[in-house]
Amino acid sequence: EQDFFTPWPPRNTVDLCGPLFAALRRHQCSSVLDVGAGSGHQAQWLYSRGYAVTALDINPKYHGQRPVFQTEVFDGKIIPFPDKSFDAVLFSFVLHHCKDW
Repeated sequence: EQDFFTPWPPRNTVDLCGPLFAALRRHQCSSVLDVGAGSGHQAQWLYSRGYAVTALDINPKYHGQRPVFQTEVFDGKIIPFPDKSFDAVLFSFVLHHCKDW
């Protein structure tokens, strides 16, 4: 399926995550937690393909971008869900924003 091929050069972060999305399908994941979702582009992409998606970010301003998916604000330290609440957790393009990792 074309959605899972990564074009080069990538146009956006969704293009860079193609192999991850292929893995979600291969492992039959249906629910995804997107931590550090920003404005929600990856969350929206997953949602539009039938995944149950919850998006979290510590920045309610979405890094200056217009939000495209409902993103909940959290403290960045404690995920506000019990263990095993999701089939997969997406944590992409986040570490460079972390000060003390």
